Amino acid sequence: MVEKTAELHRNSQASVETGPKKVLRQSMIRITEKSSSFLGQAASFGLQPPAMHWIVVILCLVQIPTSWAIQRVHMAHVFLKPAPIDLFLHDVHAWSGGLILYFALVQLLLRWTRKAPPSSESGSKFERVFASLVHAILYGLLIALPITGYAAMHFSFQVAGLHSMLSWTLLAVALVHVAAALWHHFIRRDKVLRRMIWHR
Repeated sequence: MVEKTAELHRNSQASVETGPKKVLRQSMIRITEKSSSFLGQAASFGLQPPAMHWIVVILCLVQIPTSWAIQRVHMAHVFLKPAPIDLFLHDVHAWSGGLILYFALVQLLLRWTRKAPPSSESGSKFERVFASLVHAILYGLLIALPITGYAAMHFSFQVAGLHSMLSWTLLAVALVHVAAALWHHFIRRDKVLRRMIWHR
């Protein structure tokens, strides 16, 4: 009886929703439906994972010039007021780092919950293990770098040294990743690079 009364109360509350409250509720429903649709499409390993891969590449490239602005900002704090453009680039660096973390976590979630495409049509056990190791290191760095960057900005600047070391490590591992992709394309002549570009 109590559960039935509560249900009737909820139904009566929903029926009297008008104005901004009703619009907000409908908007939240639409946002939830669109988010579910996007995640469902991304989980299919169609266009979205390659798109996320290249978005992360672009965001990582954005990190390079914006990191120089961060250095200028901290030097300016010692001698003079930071330039507005450097403060803006400082924010761009922070936000793009947050996006890198987001996309890295989404890609990991997809790999854990869905069947990822095969790494290549052929190859030795060593090649498969090496490829898996490189991917694991890349994901680890893409997650660790935004976290250490945030810690350096908001908690202790002493973390900046570790953040810088991880940045150089990411550059080295990324170069190995690029060299491997080119090796697959020009030496092995398989579809690995083409699949990275368009999942075909």
